[in-house]
Amino acid sequence: MASELPVGETRFGDLIDGNEATPQIRVQIRRTDATHVELIVPWASDSSEEPYRRWFSGNTISFDDDPDRSLYRYSVPPVLLFQDHHGPVVLVGCSSVGYTESWMLGSGAGRARVRHAVFGGRSLEYAKVNGMRTEVSGLHSWLDIHSISEDRPDHSSGVYTVRAAAPVEIDGIEGLSFVPVDSVRPGGEGERILRESVHVQTLRAEPVRWAEHWKMHLAIRDLVATASWRPERFTAATVSRDDDPLRVASGDAVGRAWHDVVAAGVDASGDTPPRRHADFLFRSRDLPEGAIAQWIRLREQYARAVDPIISGLRLDQGAVESAFAQVGIGMEALGYQLALRTGTPAKADKRTFAQRLELVAADLPLVMPFDVETWVRETTAAYNGIKHANRALPAAVQVLNRTRECQLMFRAWIAYKLGMDLPGLQRAVDADPMVHAYEALPDPADDSVPHAEPRTTAPTLLQRESRREEPE
Repeated sequence: MASELPVGETRFGDLIDGNEATPQIRVQIRRTDATHVELIVPWASDSSEEPYRRWFSGNTISFDDDPDRSLYRYSVPPVLLFQDHHGPVVLVGCSSVGYTESWMLGSGAGRARVRHAVFGGRSLEYAKVNGMRTEVSGLHSWLDIHSISEDRPDHSSGVYTVRAAAPVEIDGIEGLSFVPVDSVRPGGEGERILRESVHVQTLRAEPVRWAEHWKMHLAIRDLVATASWRPERFTAATVSRDDDPLRVASGDAVGRAWHDVVAAGVDASGDTPPRRHADFLFRSRDLPEGAIAQWIRLREQYARAVDPIISGLRLDQGAVESAFAQVGIGMEALGYQLALRTGTPAKADKRTFAQRLELVAADLPLVMPFDVETWVRETTAAYNGIKHANRALPAAVQVLNRTRECQLMFRAWIAYKLGMDLPGLQRAVDADPMVHAYEALPDPADDSVPHAEPRTTAPTLLQRESRREEPE
């Protein structure tokens, strides 16, 4: 399990690269943070460990015994197997990040980044996998699938029933399903913790590259993010290979083994906040059957629009202009692709940014909570002001409001294209927190009210209406 290598901790063990000619060596793996593992390979230059030095030498060192570099390997193998008393760890996607060496001591050490660390894997074949499971923040609430039921008629005592709900197969997408899971584990003294969740699962008859699995899992994450407009994340990931099953002490295979993965983008640290129904513009139950498959096709077809807009959710530390630039790129691409439905690429390319925004608005039969003509005009002015240095830079509050309006337009367009009924979508848009505008508050230094009189607002730069309170 990944918990067997906490952040900041190091494990020492043997390294296996599948080449019998490579000498045995002791190495280290270290958990640098929640999402990364690094490999450290030490060597003595005048010993049998010399081949490992060549892995990290790059093009900076010439070797007299191999001038044409045909006898030895001169790069870190992409897949390696680490083994210690805790168990095996497959290191997938290894690449050198440099080395240090002491000519005086005749020793050195190379460092390699690891793209995916598979805890418990026992094979060098993990460059491809049959199955992947991930846990996505917000997905459980968005699907509203439950494995734990509560029966407490008098609110003082009752019965909790834990029974995993049935998996949900996604028609039209090979091997994609939602798998409800539950767990019961001890907590502190006198505590027992019940937990329910839903895993996104992709399963293939033949092993495929990790990227093929990630594509589906990223699509589900981005669908939930579009509905909630939060930077949803992967909180867990596991993978499986058919030829590396779960085995008992006798060696007999007894089922599929799912191995924990440490990888960039999979972060189990921190809590995921509870979600209310009102936290989503739309949920799974608001969409017709087949909407998941439709979303995956839509996301692929309109990738040039979808990717930059959703990626703006992860720009929380950037300038407000950065998020607006992302949403502007996406809306421009969306308008271009909509123009292709009735014209040639040459004609679509000639449409202005404003005309492309008009196409997006015309493709959404809703009454938006802002004037569309004003939105087109002011969004165009703000976008050009940011792109062109000879234009006036728009005020921050204007940038925030144009970003908010574009994002709401995009989210509503997605829900409409996925088949949400128009009356329900109109109600959801009207009630969404993004209908509330940002307002610039005056600088406290400009306030002429005597200090003895209390202020009615906090002296902050920007203010936005909070999410509405709604009973469950």
